[in-house]
Amino acid sequence: MASELESMWREPQLSEPFRVQQLFIELLTELHNEQAARKEQTLSWLDQALLYIETHYHKDLTREQLADIANISPEHFSRMFRKHTGRTFNAHLTLLRIRSAQRSILSGAPPDLNTLAQEVGYKEGSYLSRRFKELTGLSPTAYQQKTKRIVALNFNHTASLMALGIIPDLGVYTPWLENTQSSKTIHIDQKLNPYEHTPSAYYKVIAAARPDVIISYSKAKENKSLLPLAPVLELPHMTMNWREQFRLIADMVGRRHKAEDRLAEYDELLGQINQKLDHELGNRGTAIVWEIGPKSAYCFSSNYGRGCQILYDDIGFRPPSQLLDQGIAFRGYIEAEIESIASYPADHIFITDLPSYPSGQQRINRLFRSRKWANLEAVRHNRVYLLNQPEMFYGYDPISSQAQLKELLKALT
Repeated sequence: MASELESMWREPQLSEPFRVQQLFIELLTELHNEQAARKEQTLSWLDQALLYIETHYHKDLTREQLADIANISPEHFSRMFRKHTGRTFNAHLTLLRIRSAQRSILSGAPPDLNTLAQEVGYKEGSYLSRRFKELTGLSPTAYQQKTKRIVALNFNHTASLMALGIIPDLGVYTPWLENTQSSKTIHIDQKLNPYEHTPSAYYKVIAAARPDVIISYSKAKENKSLLPLAPVLELPHMTMNWREQFRLIADMVGRRHKAEDRLAEYDELLGQINQKLDHELGNRGTAIVWEIGPKSAYCFSSNYGRGCQILYDDIGFRPPSQLLDQGIAFRGYIEAEIESIASYPADHIFITDLPSYPSGQQRINRLFRSRKWANLEAVRHNRVYLLNQPEMFYGYDPISSQAQLKELLKALT
């Protein structure tokens, strides 16, 4: 193409007056695509290397091994690795190993240094202790004993800490949650709004809290970027229910006894409510919970809260078979058009949030006036409950669950 361009430049053809410009654009496009492909290839091998390190950090890894796997020179590997991560290969490997050791300590297990060292990729406990102190400023034992500065990156884990009598150094709140703690003042610099920051500002706000541990859900996109600040305790909400998450957090802060007292209080209330429902309702039947936004409606499995953890796991209701057929147990929630809510029949229908914008209100009003809605069994038997308390029902934690349990009882009896 370059030789044709040179030829056309030297000897223009009157029959093709724009051929030079066409060839020039084609050449630029080809160069751009080749450069993009090279960049993608670079990122591809680097991403693969980072993933390999992340899953094999506990093994004996070297820069040369990773460079060989990527089929590049060790020197090029080091240059590109540092350029894209901001750390050397050895510094990154050390960071992953020490953060893993910290997470093990946070789980409540006593730090047997030799065993812990071998679990994270070192041969001896004394070497682990040395690297641990270099990175954190504390020995493993001192870290275990220290009162931790905690950052909770979501509402549910903030509420779980509050249920244990702990206000995190930085947490996510709603006005409803703050009002449940009228005896304690939560300062403005302890509140995190995860939606109002750019990624860099978000990082700086968390860094300013000087955390010893960060609590987040697993697979949250920001977790890896926060590793330089502190270990990230990742809790999988799809496989770990709110009670299990609460107990794990309690173990981390040394308040398991308080957690068990709180859960016993909940279970006592739950037993009383189930007796009342047995007497007044008998067989519970099916139930569906809707959270209706301005454009769409959402229903949930018990892993996503909204009172479903209580309805399905604690007081004997079942999700409609239609939701099970659509895979809600694996998906966690189902999104639907507002007008299609009437296509999901259930014995009991709970609505925790209604649209606040005029367009959404018009759509929900059309739904409520439709014949299909009026023909639902739940509507005909007065078993639709307009709770409209989104902040309370958003929670998947001890404080929210107990409040939701009481609210559901009021609706059902």
